[in-house]
Amino acid sequence: MRSVDDITAAELLDGLPSRVHEVYAPFVRGMPDHPAFVEDGRS
Repeated sequence: MRSVDDITAAELLDGLPSRVHEVYAPFVRGMPDHPAFVEDGRS
């Protein structure tokens, strides 16, 4: 297994979603009656 110190910035960026909704979309599918995103008191 690789150490965190061995991961390059490019590899880290490649592993991130390209859009913010991709982060919470699985939660929306799994819990459709709950707010998916809350910011500044708004959901």
